Amino acid sequence: MIKTLRLFPLLAVLLIPAASAIAADSGYQSQLLKKGALVIGTSPDYPPYESLENGKLVGFDIELFEAVGAAMGLKVEWNQMSFDNILVAVPAGRVDIGVSGFTYSDERAKNLLFNKVPYLKTAQVAFVQADSPIKSVQDFPGRSFYAGLGTTGEAALKEIEGVKINNTMDYQIAFEMLSRGQLDGIVCDAAVGEGYLKTMKLRAIEPPLVDEENFIITRLGNDKLAAAIDEELTKILVTEAYENLRRKFGL
Repeated sequence: MIKTLRLFPLLAVLLIPAASAIAADSGYQSQLLKKGALVIGTSPDYPPYESLENGKLVGFDIELFEAVGAAMGLKVEWNQMSFDNILVAVPAGRVDIGVSGFTYSDERAKNLLFNKVPYLKTAQVAFVQADSPIKSVQDFPGRSFYAGLGTTGEAALKEIEGVKINNTMDYQIAFEMLSRGQLDGIVCDAAVGEGYLKTMKLRAIEPPLVDEENFIITRLGNDKLAAAIDEELTKILVTEAYENLRRKFGL
């Protein structure tokens, strides 16, 4: 498992002046569920972005948005749920934002507000066993692939005629099933699959199915909250601390 070094205090220190400026402008405060808190929905089955280590949330997204919350002068409260439930909880107002490797789509934007500053570039990649006969996307039809419910990976698989999509479990269970030959492949973020490559005999299918960027999601109308988060992300993304955080989690 990934050992957490807690980089977010360093990021927060770098952004103290920005935090003071945002705190003075309380326009977004009325869009928070709780005064002084940022409630975030996340699905902790997706290392290195977010996962559980001895019952504690760890990962790139966790440390980055702890830093964002600290710079805004807010206490971060994490609410664990499945990926597809986050897509429901955000517009329903059960959490302020969703952070779990979300990527933009026109369909999602009908019910959700995406922030304007992507915080990471990524790609959806198919992973199979190292000795699998699957060599390219042309070999996918008739095979059983896993992709998380509601993910862009699932959407990409649906574009391939004849693929059997199984998403009744989470990613960690899916990779166990792949190792036992109960699945033919998994579509996920490149960094997620590469993490499993280190301990399992897997192979990535090139090229990626989708090149994409990661955003946060919030409720429609939460424009001031999204803008406040974007202000902090803009500053964080140019710091050495951010680059160190990426290197730490192999992103």
